[in-house]
Amino acid sequence: MLAVLGVFLLLKAGRLNYDNSALVLLLIIGLSTFLDGYRISWRFSLIGILVAGTAILAAFVEQFIWPVILLALILLVIAIFWERHRHRQARNIES
Repeated sequence: MLAVLGVFLLLKAGRLNYDNSALVLLLIIGLSTFLDGYRISWRFSLIGILVAGTAILAAFVEQFIWPVILLALILLVIAIFWERHRHRQARNIES
């Protein structure tokens, strides 16, 4: 929260414009979500990667929604395969 408050103070002081501050806030939220994934669940880490990836794509690509959708689908496929792999390992250990 202090980092977000710092970004808003920089915005109010005129050091950042609205576009840049939005990208910085997305990166901060993505990083905090990714780091919370270590304590809560690895799925939160994937959401953090998606949010940070969205910020990076928005900085470089004008129409960034399609690459973000592609990134979300890739992360979804990784999550599905990871869950299947974990369930297979759990069944093999029980056997």
